[in-house]
Amino acid sequence: MPILFKNDHAFFRDAVSVEEAEGLLEWLQQQPSAKVDLSDCCHLHTANLQVLMAAKPAISRWPEDAKLRAWLEAALPPPAKLQKPKPHPPNRRHSRRATALHKEKVTEVISEIALEPVP
Repeated sequence: MPILFKNDHAFFRDAVSVEEAEGLLEWLQQQPSAKVDLSDCCHLHTANLQVLMAAKPAISRWPEDAKLRAWLEAALPPPAKLQKPKPHPPNRRHSRRATALHKEKVTEVISEIALEPVP
């Protein structure tokens, strides 16, 4: 078998053909935390690549073949890491006075622009 499913891991071996795409999709839909080991894969049909691109499983190991690895790494980038939002400064007191000064400055700039003659 070109794909061996064991617990939450799929092990790709040798040439993985189009016939495996449907089974791979069904398995990935049932395994939200799936991991894929491509280390023993020497050929991957594009139907399987499309399934991997859509499901976005974690890749635990890449193929040993350098060309296949480069092709797959380009098509299956690692998931983006979520960045924590920056905390607000402890003393975030933008007073009404600061807001009023800002509005005043904006109004001043707008009025200056409106007063300039049009060439």
